[in-house]
Amino acid sequence: MVTSSGGEERVSLVPVDHQHRPALEQILSTALQQAADQGLSDTAARDALIALLVGTASGEGAATPLVPQSVSAADVELADPGKVEASD
Repeated sequence: MVTSSGGEERVSLVPVDHQHRPALEQILSTALQQAADQGLSDTAARDALIALLVGTASGEGAATPLVPQSVSAADVELADPGKVEASD
């Protein structure tokens, strides 16, 4: 799950091609090392790189949303207290 600075949350499954995985892991390792060379801890470097990558991600790609698109408030009816249903 990724939460933007505005509070919007996005959950996706991103498959990684097994043939490309070793090369991508090497790129990631190099990026993490370069961030560590700039004084970031391993955790801070990883988190910063993830945040930067998410910020540059396009709306298109191989990511599969794990939750449906949210419905607008006008499309939601309260059937009874504690139960929310989307109208058709």
